[in-house]
This record gives sequence, structure tokens and C-alpha cells, in this order.
Amino acid sequence: MIIGVTGTNLSGKSTVVELLKARGLQSLSLSDILREIARERGLPMDRATLQRLGNEMREQGGPGALMQEALSRITNKTASYVIDSVRTPGEVMALRANGDALLIAVDADPAIRFARAKAREAATGRGESALTYDEFLAREALENTGNPAGQQLHATANLADFVLLNNGSQADFLARVERVLAHMPTTNAKRPSWEEYFLEILYAVARRGNCDRGRSGAVLVRDKQVLATGYVGAPAGLPTCDQVGHMFIVRYDERGGTHQHCVRTTHAEANAIASAARRGVNIDGATLYVSMEPCLDCAKLLINAGVERVVCERRYHAGHDTREMLAAAGVDLVTLSEKEMEYGHSRVT
Repeated sequence: MIIGVTGTNLSGKSTVVELLKARGLQSLSLSDILREIARERGLPMDRATLQRLGNEMREQGGPGALMQEALSRITNKTASYVIDSVRTPGEVMALRANGDALLIAVDADPAIRFARAKAREAATGRGESALTYDEFLAREALENTGNPAGQQLHATANLADFVLLNNGSQADFLARVERVLAHMPTTNAKRPSWEEYFLEILYAVARRGNCDRGRSGAVLVRDKQVLATGYVGAPAGLPTCDQVGHMFIVRYDERGGTHQHCVRTTHAEANAIASAARRGVNIDGATLYVSMEPCLDCAKLLINAGVERVVCERRYHAGHDTREMLAAAGVDLVTLSEKEMEYGHSRVT
């Protein structure tokens, strides 16, 4: 297994890398390769120089040249590796072409990262950070070009299997990273863990959804056995969204937010519970694997059905009340990515 790490400057990438190394992974850094080249040429090893060298290497050897160089340095073919500083889609393609690979993206709000840059500068005397916030943003723009030979951080992050946001305290971020890593494979063994096994089943179930606003799925599990599955869709025998279009309503929450919902469908969680009930399957004490955090109505159903644990792929944009309710009911909620579920997707991409 090879795990690539991408992310914005001072977002917390090194924290993820260090935690993976603590789990026994060996490490390589694309930036370190560029530093070697700069040292050999007698060039300064500042951020601008490394960017220029990386662009030159991709122009001469193709978009994945830097990643290919890193992969050529892997001598122990039975070990797992983490490769830091992935910055282009071409490097992601080269990584995944090598075999078993995952990509983690790390991000934080620009204002928070600028404050970290100034704090680091004050503590270490390093003068690489921008003088003003506008200058900081201008430098970041150079890392989000449309040039295949240039850095494309946003496009690279969109290819990630897991997305981690680091806008809070160090302790909160460490806890979030540990939670995600606990659900990730870190060896090159072909046999999946139980979590991976049920998540792969979830992906297949979600593709059966018949509302293109959110092809989500749900899998109920207890004692390593699948009890029931469900996907978002219209009631059995009735026209689906894919056939006749959506049935929209607008709802308002107490915080002044406005949310548009399609009410032609039943949510995946509710369909899984209904499937179990119809077949007389007891789901008390079960774990639910689901594409995104449940809505409030589904959260109530899960609590009353006795579900004890919910593992979600992504956040739900209106999931605040759900989180509070599940926590109050003692239901363990695990969210693998801080990124919100995008309509039309069935898994983290």
C-alpha cells in the first residue's frame, strides 16, 4: 500500500505523515527530491525555487515525472509507504498506476493558515511567509494553475479518497486524523478489513439509487453479517426521479437556513430499516454504513430501531441537529471525511 498526501501550505500535512510513519509506513517526499536537485545545482531551497524546479521536471518528463522518480526509489517492495507533497493530478495518476494506493487531502481556511505562517515565522525566524494576507493568497494562486506541468492543488485534492479539514485545535485535528486512519488499510495485503469489506458493499448499493441528487446507500451490519441494505429511491413500483424528475420542497431551519429537498424518494437509511422490518430482521445493536450523515428524520428512526453505531463517508450540509441528537442518544457517529457529500456522488472521490 502506498498513501499519497496532498494539501495546502500549513494545513497539517506533516501531522498526517508523522502519524502514518508511526504506524510503520516508510516515507518519501516529492519536495525533498526537489530540494536534492536544488542542492546539487547550488540553488536556494525556498518555495519559489522548488515550484520552478517541479514545473521544469514535469515539462521535461511529463505530468507524473516527479511521482515516478519517487516510486523508483522504493526498494522494499513488501513495505508500505507514505509519499508527501503530491501536487498535480498527473502525480496522482502515476501513484495509482503503481497498484494499491490511496490519496489523503488536507486543507484549512486560508486565514487560519496565514496566521500559522506568521506564528511560525515569529518562532523560527524563517522568512518565507507572505508579508500580507493578499500576498499570501497571490502566492497560493501560483499553486492552482491550469497548466499540466504546474501545481494544481485544488484539482489534486478533488481526486482524494479522504479529505481532512484542520480549522480547529491541534488536539481536534489529531483526533480526526486518528479516526480516519483507523478505517484505512496501511499494508499491501489484498484481503480487505471488515470495515473496507462493508464500505465496498455500500458503494455497490449506492449505485442502485434512482435520484441523481444523491445516489446514497446504507448497509446494516451486526456480528460481521449484513442484515439489510437500502438506497435512496422512490417507493417500490412508483415513478422515480430518474424517470419523471424531482419533487422539490423548500424547508427552513431555526438558524435561518434554506434547504431544497426532493421528497419523491425515501432515504437510504429508512429503506434499509424498512427492508429489515419487512423480512422480520432484528437490527437492534447494529452498525449502519451510509454514504453521508443521516438527516434528522432518519436519525430518529435509527435511534428507535436500536442502531448503536453509524459510519458515514461524508458530512451532510444540514447535519448539525443530527450530530447533536445521535450524541444525546448515545449513538456512536464516525465520519470518514470532513467534506460534504456532493449530489450525484456515491463515494468519496
